[in-house]
Amino acid sequence: MLVVYGVGLGALLILLYLLSFPLALEFTTLSDSLILAYTRLQEGRAAFSRFDPLIADRLPTVEELAAILTGDQMTVFGEAIINVTQNLGGIIGQFLLAMVLSIYWTADQLRFERFWLSLLPVAQRARAREIWHSIEAQMGAYLRSEISQSVLAGILLAPGFWFMGIDYPLIWALFVSLAWFIPLVGWLIVVVPLWVMIALGEGAVTATGAVAYTLIILAFLEFFVERRLYTQTRYTNVVIILVMLIMVDAYGIVGLLIAPPLATAIEVLLAKLVEKPTKTVTATLSDTDVSKLKARLEETRQLLATVDTPNMPRLVNMTERLEGLLSQADEL
Repeated sequence: MLVVYGVGLGALLILLYLLSFPLALEFTTLSDSLILAYTRLQEGRAAFSRFDPLIADRLPTVEELAAILTGDQMTVFGEAIINVTQNLGGIIGQFLLAMVLSIYWTADQLRFERFWLSLLPVAQRARAREIWHSIEAQMGAYLRSEISQSVLAGILLAPGFWFMGIDYPLIWALFVSLAWFIPLVGWLIVVVPLWVMIALGEGAVTATGAVAYTLIILAFLEFFVERRLYTQTRYTNVVIILVMLIMVDAYGIVGLLIAPPLATAIEVLLAKLVEKPTKTVTATLSDTDVSKLKARLEETRQLLATVDTPNMPRLVNMTERLEGLLSQADEL
């Protein structure tokens, strides 16, 4: 378990380290490019053909925009940046907390399961365990699928953008990778600003090629990679939309991100609840069988009396429960 967590966290840190320097270099020159692109748009020399003058007449000049940013509105922008930073810090803190809890859960999963199952009636524990394992498997498959697709999107898009001569290929690849976590509409959030910004900088032809390449990669991930990692049901998108509406209203962007796995858990739970339980085959015990089981239980008691292990209370408890079951079988 430590090897798996160590390799996973180590790979994440190495990836962040390798991307930090080129991303920092791209971000340092991004502001100048944004000013240049805005200047071209304000002067009506963008990629909107006959709509250029109409757009240019309604945009402030670069000097007016700079005056706005350095005036009273600067405080508003500063507060917005602080809020975004705080939200990002909260998301990172929640991620680290979830990571720590997952380590605790993985280390002692059986004990946690036995604890919460002990709160249920004995007759319902097997079915509750089955439902829990199904939810855990489906949510795990979804998370592995989305993370794998996001990483693959960044790996495949960055070289393609660089080959097409697009400025800031790593920033665009990172933007697409993060937007992929937004369910259903993530691709739409990507393609519109991607085409507009590249059209302002490199031209409409390059922007169209970049959007086409991005859509091809996303379609490959959606219809080839995802179907080999995670299988959706016919009602998955409907449940996701309903959960998204509730979670976004309650928790904002965090609710939007956790809506798909939560919808997956709800869907599995509802499917298991309406599913007819499998019939159990009951075996009949004779008096001889019960006597043999009692004899074996007594041998187990004598064996436990001679050993001392950390799990002794648990073994004693299981022995007492077996004795109770044998008493019920004897009465029947």
